[in-house]
Amino acid sequence: MREERFLASMIKPASDRTPDAQYQNLLRSILEKGVRTNSQQGVDALTLMGPGPMHFKFDNGFPIINERNMAPQESERLPVTVWKQAVAEICAFANGVRTQEGLEQFGCTWWKSWVTKEKCEKRGLAEGDLGPGSYGAAFHDFPTSEGGTYNQFQNIIEQIREFPHLRTHFISPWIPQYIIRGTGKQQKVVVAPCHGWIHLRVLDNKLTLHMF
Repeated sequence: MREERFLASMIKPASDRTPDAQYQNLLRSILEKGVRTNSQQGVDALTLMGPGPMHFKFDNGFPIINERNMAPQESERLPVTVWKQAVAEICAFANGVRTQEGLEQFGCTWWKSWVTKEKCEKRGLAEGDLGPGSYGAAFHDFPTSEGGTYNQFQNIIEQIREFPHLRTHFISPWIPQYIIRGTGKQQKVVVAPCHGWIHLRVLDNKLTLHMF
């Protein structure tokens, strides 16, 4: 209840919020300026390198898209809503989860089609394993040159608390040696991370996040 009151004090009432069209504008720019390219999925894609950033203030509400059905209601087909699965996914990855079983324990089920026996075996992984190059491994168990692992979220939180003024609060999802492809190389992730470089700054005593 205390958390709910705190959030309510931070977010404007729905009637006071401003409609946001940044995502629609980005889609329009891709359609108008994008370059048609091949893709690994076998379907052509429109690519626009380096589009301008989008800015979201959370007092205006959470920037969830409404251009597709985000399944706000639970159903037999989707026992956990898309919104709850998204929250469950990032919580799981921040805790180092890299298997379908582990994701489901947090409430995220939508990785099933990516961790089939066929797709995992192709990368030398056990069925259900997203791989050592996946988000959970990168965030929680990033390999170090000394042979151990490094928890990025834990360490960045500690750094922010001790040195909030620093400009170097970065988190990376990219472990190159597990993602690279080609002759003589073995990719060790079912899906290369498609987002997630995080830059955090404390500005005006507020936490600002830049994701790219």
